Amino acid sequence: MRDVVNCKNFGDSLLLSYYRRPLFIALIAYCFLLLAFNFFKTKKHSEIPYEKDTLCGTVLSYPQEINGNYFFEFLSVYAGEKRKFAAYLKNAKDLIPEEKICFKARIDRPYDSRSPGSFNWSDFLAKKEIYLVARGESFSITKKAGFFFEVVAVVRNKILKSFEENLSPDKAAVLSGIVIGYKKKMDEELKEAFSISGTTHILVASGGNVAILIGFFIFIFRHLGFPIRISVFGGLIASAFYVFVCGLDPPLTRAFFMAMVAIVAFIIERKKDPFQMLILAAFFLLLIKPSYIFDAGFQMSFAAVYGLAVGFGTRRNFFSKNRPYKLNFFLGVFFATLFAQIALSPLLIAYFNRISIIGLLSNMIVVPLASILLPLGLISSIFSKISFISGILFKLCSLLVDILIKSVLFFSNMPLASIYVPSLTLLSIFALCFLVFIFLHWPIVKAKKILLTLSVILIFSGFVSQKNLIKKEFLTEFSRNGEKGFFFSRAGKLFILNPWNSCQEIKKSVFSLGFTKLESALYITKPKTETALCLKKELGCDIAVPYWDAEEWQSGLWPGDIYKKNFLIEWDQYRKYYSSGNERIKYTILK
Repeated sequence: MRDVVNCKNFGDSLLLSYYRRPLFIALIAYCFLLLAFNFFKTKKHSEIPYEKDTLCGTVLSYPQEINGNYFFEFLSVYAGEKRKFAAYLKNAKDLIPEEKICFKARIDRPYDSRSPGSFNWSDFLAKKEIYLVARGESFSITKKAGFFFEVVAVVRNKILKSFEENLSPDKAAVLSGIVIGYKKKMDEELKEAFSISGTTHILVASGGNVAILIGFFIFIFRHLGFPIRISVFGGLIASAFYVFVCGLDPPLTRAFFMAMVAIVAFIIERKKDPFQMLILAAFFLLLIKPSYIFDAGFQMSFAAVYGLAVGFGTRRNFFSKNRPYKLNFFLGVFFATLFAQIALSPLLIAYFNRISIIGLLSNMIVVPLASILLPLGLISSIFSKISFISGILFKLCSLLVDILIKSVLFFSNMPLASIYVPSLTLLSIFALCFLVFIFLHWPIVKAKKILLTLSVILIFSGFVSQKNLIKKEFLTEFSRNGEKGFFFSRAGKLFILNPWNSCQEIKKSVFSLGFTKLESALYITKPKTETALCLKKELGCDIAVPYWDAEEWQSGLWPGDIYKKNFLIEWDQYRKYYSSGNERIKYTILK
């Protein structure tokens, strides 16, 4: 969403016939081949032995701190083949990509999510072709990385250290995310506020960073007296170094390839076409690393830029009108957010079951602030050793980050700031994608009545498929904090048995299962009042608890009762003595 590209001169080159161009067809065919190969290939990781072993190999990514350990991607030979690992080591903060290390490891499978809709670590790693976890204590470096990677790591560490020394933890975390996409631990409430307000994307180094930095360095080189072509080339080199500092994240590499194509076109005086550049960038990245096609960051980055390119390109006449500069700036930021948000909506629903409504407003304030903080943060870190200059710069950084955080909190606390959306069927997803396509191309669509009719048919078909989805009966087990529970569906109604203590996570599970309402939450013992009240208020469900623990607003159940014609109430094996507050009940599902 921060990808500000020069799409206004895209013009009429994007017609519906544009999608018949050979390069676009080749990209689509290649993507289908990758998906088909992934679908049919045999997964051999289930046969891999899990044991203790000494691993020697190559560090593939910068370590990220997780619960006292440092996680990074690692390549090593194991069981006779080269394999990628999710490695966890203590004191590995200073490891850098391309270093060779050895360590004694306990090898295991990645953990699976035990509740619907929760982040599934094993699925996330599988999309990166990682099926093994290696945990260890100490390690030894057998070979240093090359000089270039050493320099990149030094620059990266100095940037992060300067933020930590001059800003509060939350402000340092926000600025680290904006400047180099470093996922530093942040207060959970603040992280949730970014998510609700639709501004999480600024905490991940995105393609917009590359555009901002290229423009910034061109401005510097031009004022130093360099010719325009040398300035442009210098900006490209500087942005390439920046992409390595950030760890070669997919959104950044996509933006760099697009910028490289655009600059080459500028140097050889060829017409720049954002849509063609987007296709070339996708091709380059997928040829280098085919697994990117399953990466959420890769998908969202391309979807956002696609929305910007098509949205601005098909409305060139509207954006080319003479208006006051401030009004043009306002319209540019608003429509950039709108086009990107609409293009991203199918992915946001598929991955998160949530869309930020307030994002259209919050991004108009947060994105410009983040765009200022990016170069300001870099300049502040450069002068961090000069106390007089760094003091002024970091005070300004602190002020701007404070305004940004307060803006995020303000927007996240507004009513209906974001809404949960139930998981969609394939037909519903297709209908949504079709509507997105029609909206983005509307100014150049000719058969408008036919397409509107087709849209209505697809929406109705999607609605019917959603109704059929929730009518299916199922029993889904989950496990949280050592306790097992179930989601149970019958006659289009959803029940949860033995809920865990997190209302928001349960909401995610309900919507991920395709429902918008929870019929009942059935507890085996006394629930936490705050969670139960939240479930009752936000999901409209009845709270069923053991009779001796029930309050007025809850349904009290006694062993022998039949609840909602679906559940027989019985004593659980944990029963110790009568009416002590320790008794548990269990539910037997009736046929």
